[in-house]
Amino acid sequence: MVAIKLLFLTVFTLVNLSNGKPRLLKGHEHYAAKTRFLHALRYVAAVGGPKYKVSSIGAVSNEIRFGSLDIYDVDLFVGTPKPVQQCQVKIWSRPWKPGSGINIKISCDGTLEFETDY
Repeated sequence: MVAIKLLFLTVFTLVNLSNGKPRLLKGHEHYAAKTRFLHALRYVAAVGGPKYKVSSIGAVSNEIRFGSLDIYDVDLFVGTPKPVQQCQVKIWSRPWKPGSGINIKISCDGTLEFETDY
């Protein structure tokens, strides 16, 4: 009973702290998010998706809403003939879902380029 109360209190606190609004990551949180991002790009290439190369990583934000959503504003090379494209990458972690519960969505210039679960 105490464990259930603590669980509800924790969830309530997280919801009220984040209030569903993205917050900009800095310092070690930014570095950890960047590592997750680079790992996700390697995974995308491994499952047969596009082989993206990073030109630059701009703002990284996190939002707590039914899991943890990292949002990256990045410049990516998508193959050799194409120039650098402005992309938004979303990595949504929901650990209670089957598998690892992680969804990756890559949109470049407003168009969905790739989406997968892993």
